[in-house]
Amino acid sequence: MRRNSSRKLSIIVFLLTAIIVFGRHYIISLIRGEADSSEVMITNVFDFDAKNNTINNLENIYADGSYFFINDGGSFTAHDMEGKVLWEDSFAENICMDSNEKNLVIADKKKGDIFIFTKEGEQLASAIGTGKLERVKILSDDRVLSLSADSSTINIFSDFFEDRKKVLIGSGNIVKFDVSESKDELSVLAIDSINGVSTSAIYRYSLDSTFLNARVFESVLLQIYYWKDSTVLVTPNSIELVDSDYNLTDSTNLIGNIVTVSKQGDQIYAITEEVIEDKVQSYKLVIYSLFSKKVEMTSFIEQKYDNIYRNGNYIVLSNAQQIEVRDNDGELVYTKDLEFPVKKICIFDNGYILASNGKQLSVLKIKK
Repeated sequence: MRRNSSRKLSIIVFLLTAIIVFGRHYIISLIRGEADSSEVMITNVFDFDAKNNTINNLENIYADGSYFFINDGGSFTAHDMEGKVLWEDSFAENICMDSNEKNLVIADKKKGDIFIFTKEGEQLASAIGTGKLERVKILSDDRVLSLSADSSTINIFSDFFEDRKKVLIGSGNIVKFDVSESKDELSVLAIDSINGVSTSAIYRYSLDSTFLNARVFESVLLQIYYWKDSTVLVTPNSIELVDSDYNLTDSTNLIGNIVTVSKQGDQIYAITEEVIEDKVQSYKLVIYSLFSKKVEMTSFIEQKYDNIYRNGNYIVLSNAQQIEVRDNDGELVYTKDLEFPVKKICIFDNGYILASNGKQLSVLKIKK
């Protein structure tokens, strides 16, 4: 009787040990991205090494989820997300790009030549010699905004460059701007220094360049977004909502310094760091709902990430070395180490990921 009990006990101990050992190995391999998990994986689709992009301009590579575009020293190619070349052209060595649902805007940053193309390669319009610029943005109705190289002016082009309006801020440098097409408005965030102290100012204009109002803030703002009838202000440690006259309607402290932030739909995604005695003690992933005006989820993470993107039921985090996939509760699902130091990552709803450092490029895809 005792012999049978001992035998049963040995079998139970063996089974428990096997479950612990193999279960632990499986979990670790899943976290490291080594498991053949049917839940989620990230695979390589296409790799490219620019031969002539010696300036390593990150804006020479652009993607919108359906296509990606590479300007390699002036040799321009348009690809589908699997890497197939769809059309080719030639531009200046140093360009920037943006797109709407149908069309692509391409701008020479040095001369200010701006072109609108269909994504299939047909040129629709151009404006030559508009002045040195840093960034372009194309709206859904093909109006184009360009930010000057000295960060002082935004040009607003309409009717395929037939009309040009200019927004010139009074002081400081433009660091961010956001557009509300439903309100036909532009909000500009500028940083200035007064007596050695950094301040922020928001200038609001209609898209015909009419000045609407402005407000100076004594502290530095990190980001501004339009949301419905409100403007969202991201401070170093809080999210604030203000009305069109900048009256505060809500404020939520995120506890810690915000180091990364992005807005998708009705949610703000942030990574915060807690610093004690000049040492970073922890990082957190925070999701804030603009509807409820509350923090919906907080999860500890092991390191700082530069990009946050919601992809369906998953949250994708990335930095120069790694991509992490987490579920809606912030729990780690999958990790992929990147093959080269990355400076720019774009993540799209269809699961494609473009990772680039200005010279090397990889197209990846999340498979669920």
